Amino acid sequence: MDTELFCPKDTAKLYKNENKPILLYVGRVSVEKNLSAFLNLKTEGKKVVVGDGPLFREYKFQYQD
Repeated sequence: MDTELFCPKDTAKLYKNENKPILLYVGRVSVEKNLSAFLNLKTEGKKVVVGDGPLFREYKFQYQD
């Protein structure tokens, strides 16, 4: 495992002080997954997408925090 690329301890620090639920999607980022419905949900929780696919870059810029 490339520990420079993936470090769960650093990721955990990002959400440590969150008082809201974290909604997690893990999988391929593509049109057939309908992730736009997930990302457009009106909720107090923070949405996190873990994965890659043809729509990853588009969603990354479209749904920034």
